Amino acid sequence: MLPRAPLFCSRNSLFAMALLLLLLLPGQRMSAQAGREWALGSGHSLKGCGLFLEWDRRQEGREFSRAGVRLDFDAVLTGETARPGYNVHYQKCFMTRLSDRKDGTQTYFYYGPGLCFGSVRDQRGSRGPVIGLSGTLGFRLRFPSSPVTLSAALTTELGLHLQQVAGANNNILRFYQNGLLRSWMPEILITYQLP
Repeated sequence: MLPRAPLFCSRNSLFAMALLLLLLLPGQRMSAQAGREWALGSGHSLKGCGLFLEWDRRQEGREFSRAGVRLDFDAVLTGETARPGYNVHYQKCFMTRLSDRKDGTQTYFYYGPGLCFGSVRDQRGSRGPVIGLSGTLGFRLRFPSSPVTLSAALTTELGLHLQQVAGANNNILRFYQNGLLRSWMPEILITYQLP
């Protein structure tokens, strides 16, 4: 008989933790505050796709925070499984302006640390919980008089993954290999600034 998955692996528990994370983060009130900007966005990559929320996106600001949920596509695109994993993440990013074009388009470089947890597959193994630290590097284009921002980013995750051993009644805690091996896969992010 296989051991039961830990409580934090169930779909409802992860959804509740993601919701709690979004509510407890700084600046949880979305009321109009002086100098504070909010944005909704989506990320698209071969690693997966997801939705996120950004805040503290000041026009002349130097940093922003991002929290979101991503579906993990490991073994889905190859047809080995039909169920994607999921990953909840939080990142604190710092920006450096690279250029201002004559048409008003601004280019930024951003980077920052973060946290992630979820339930994913690792190296085509069994699905299990993962928790770790993440880092991101990206470029961002902000267009004049448009609420849409485009970004391209690389993200790496250093974490631990709990995986069931095939043919055994126990689990093994391993280094999350996909977090490093899939770091080279860029993610395209489309962000819409809320009024």
